[in-house]
Amino acid sequence: MDMRRKAKIAAIKARLEFYEAEKRVLLGAVTSTQVNLADIHGRIERVHKDLRLLARDLEIQEKLESDEWN
Repeated sequence: MDMRRKAKIAAIKARLEFYEAEKRVLLGAVTSTQVNLADIHGRIERVHKDLRLLARDLEIQEKLESDEWN
């Protein structure tokens, strides 16, 4: 009985170590993904802002050009 209990304890400890390592890997992936997503989100926001400004500027320039022809 004593050997069985020791084997069970060793198996449980091994599984705990495995899952702790897995948890560290997953947390690392989530953390780095969040950082990358935040960076990507910031870049996308800047691109959207620039696109809006450029579209507005293009619209103004096209209107001025059409007014010159009339």
